[in-house]
Amino acid sequence: KLHGYAAVLGATVRAAPRWTVAATVLPGLYGADNEVTSDTFNAPVLVTGIYAASRELAWVVGARFDAFAERELLPLAGVRWGFAPDWTAEVAFPRSGVSYRANQRVTVGVYVGVQGGGYDVSGTKFAAGSRNKLSYYEIRSGLGADFKWGESMRLGVEAGVATNRTFEFYERNFWVKTDDAPFATVNWQGQF
Repeated sequence: KLHGYAAVLGATVRAAPRWTVAATVLPGLYGADNEVTSDTFNAPVLVTGIYAASRELAWVVGARFDAFAERELLPLAGVRWGFAPDWTAEVAFPRSGVSYRANQRVTVGVYVGVQGGGYDVSGTKFAAGSRNKLSYYEIRSGLGADFKWGESMRLGVEAGVATNRTFEFYERNFWVKTDDAPFATVNWQGQF
């Protein structure tokens, strides 16, 4: 069983009239079987630059750094297009989808994306050698909804199916694929 306990810290800055830069760091413990040691501490970082070509069209570029993952530096790119009133399409890596803003507070959508990360598995039966890292990834597709309260609070819910679930012990050249599984997430965000 993989476990991740992390704080989500981020900032967004308007760098120029059409450019916005966002950075997020997730310091925490990323391990297996409830092993909590200093070896499981990691702080993945996500940095993105958003160029707003117009109110309807924005380009996104960026990168994710995860010291525990096999591919420590992962580039990100995509486009967000408001193709009709209240409709938005996002074509990007790692997540793409279409959303509809039902009103000022509620947005619903459908999406597909890649999710995963790196974990330390030193304290498990899979440990071998001095470094014991695992990369996990899956393809998630599903439905989601966002509910906004004022300018600073948001509740998000998502549900769907996770496919192509892969556990890769990349330092040992060993990987495991598992069956598809349903998933559901709930998250609460506050901004200040």
